[in-house]
Amino acid sequence: MAEKPWRIVLLTAVPPVAIAYADIVRAAGHEPVAVVVPRGARRSNVTPMGQAHVELDPRDLDIVFAASRHSLARIFRGYDADLVICTGFPWLITQDAIDAARLGIVNG
Repeated sequence: MAEKPWRIVLLTAVPPVAIAYADIVRAAGHEPVAVVVPRGARRSNVTPMGQAHVELDPRDLDIVFAASRHSLARIFRGYDADLVICTGFPWLITQDAIDAARLGIVNG
């Protein structure tokens, strides 16, 4: 019996990263379920993540704005994340957030 696809949460403040990772995760046969960004995220030379919803909408991903690093574990558990992929995220990730995803977090 084939293993069911992993539910993967993307953790980034960089819209092109979220879009590319969503495509890669799907191509690998898994399910990206959400993009989590820090509230107020804005990086120079890229579109603020809040404006990226137009590009992400067809990919059926929720964009979740985390209030603080302490809310990450609750968000990951809410999405029943098997794995979190993190790239371009400005906060230190708490141990409870790392433990909230069944397979942990991969830092890209």
